[in-house]
Amino acid sequence: MTPKHSESDNLIEVRNYPRKTTNNKLINFSPHKNTLAVIQLSGDGRFVATASIKGTIIRIHDTSREKDNLIQEFRRGSDSATIHSMCFNHNGEYLAASSSDKKTVHVFKV
Repeated sequence: MTPKHSESDNLIEVRNYPRKTTNNKLINFSPHKNTLAVIQLSGDGRFVATASIKGTIIRIHDTSREKDNLIQEFRRGSDSATIHSMCFNHNGEYLAASSSDKKTVHVFKV
């Protein structure tokens, strides 16, 4: 049985709380049509990487943009895969994604 999900299952909310001010920025976006499987934030908080349960597309969003924040889309493959983890390198220049069912690791330049 496939679990049912709604649009709100895929909603990501990013809040930025600067240290010396009470102003904060709120960004909402729905990165995939399918249920999210993995979400990874870069070390500086600027980028959010997402993958759905289908596992074919990985998307990178820029949290500094309130609108049109999708900046890159990577195709991991054409058949479904379970992505178990993603990780940005120390400066957010690369993203690694691993899937145990396909026994692969993909590295993408952001």
